[in-house]
Amino acid sequence: MANMIDIYNNPSRFKEGQKVWVSFLSQNLTLLAVYPSYNRIVCLFQKMDETILVVKILRLRNDDYDLIYRQMKEYHGMLVRSGQSVPNNLQFYQWFDEHLFIQYEDYAGKTVSHEFSRMGVGQIDLSRYRKILKAILRDVISPIFSVEKELNTGYLISGIDPLARNITFVEADPIIRAYLVDLFPPKIFWEGKFTLEKPEPQDEIVRKLSIERSYDIDQILITLWCSLVRAKPAFGLQAIKIISNHLDEIGEGATRNRILKRLNGFANRGIPEQKPEEISVLIDDWGFERVLDLRTLACYLACYKHDNDPRLLTKLEKLFFRSHFQIKPLNANEMAIVKKLVIDIAGMENNSVLFL
Repeated sequence: MANMIDIYNNPSRFKEGQKVWVSFLSQNLTLLAVYPSYNRIVCLFQKMDETILVVKILRLRNDDYDLIYRQMKEYHGMLVRSGQSVPNNLQFYQWFDEHLFIQYEDYAGKTVSHEFSRMGVGQIDLSRYRKILKAILRDVISPIFSVEKELNTGYLISGIDPLARNITFVEADPIIRAYLVDLFPPKIFWEGKFTLEKPEPQDEIVRKLSIERSYDIDQILITLWCSLVRAKPAFGLQAIKIISNHLDEIGEGATRNRILKRLNGFANRGIPEQKPEEISVLIDDWGFERVLDLRTLACYLACYKHDNDPRLLTKLEKLFFRSHFQIKPLNANEMAIVKKLVIDIAGMENNSVLFL
């Protein structure tokens, strides 16, 4: 009988319908799907009562076990206390002999990025997009405004990684419920430092950008918006309006004004109409410290392009892949590739029909 170690070591071998021994539950469960990712394997199982169990498997160095377990427990508790919407029955399991750390929880619905990327551009799609995004803002974003801030920096003491692929949703008439499902690596202020990755980055600029992305409210909102555009560029301008309206509704007008200044500032400067060579001049001296700004600029430009042009999504995916950083900063050659992708997007034909 196959087990969790077999899946981790060779995920491509496993297909839907196979039985797998899940030792921490002492049960044979039916495998529904396996999703390998950057630092983990995600599995969906059907339990005996026909409900779905989500299992995330990570391999860690032996000396990380106790620390990771304590940080994850603390992080989960802080999210719950802030009112963050996380999956039900979330548990952790340590498999010491195999250096595996396992998080498992009830199934919390479809992944937002996948669902948005499958949408068309009709009014029915836009209406559903609005409803799902409003649920995300209510259930995942609003709680961060109640989180305590670290006194010296003003950053949140518990942050989030607000990518659309880390958020799921369940449609239960008449309400849609959204969930933050990615809790690893934990994002907490721990023993005087902000936790970021495993292993923790040491480069000063990488740490600064990573802290802003996960612990600064404004950058969390910009990061969320960029990931929404990555999934569905045609609705990106609508997303700005929906986010803006939500911030007004919850009394965060100052945050709204700062976000609009950063995003609508592109339009005020005529960026969507600028030629590729003008964009090239604009970003020529942008170094790695502005890599997040490059992503934001690319996403804003993408909102004005033809959503049905497959080259647009391909270039966006390449841009996010090429601009990914975790431990080390991007070098000059890597930054040149990212800038070239931004310029390529600028050079694509603008769409005459926009969802404003």
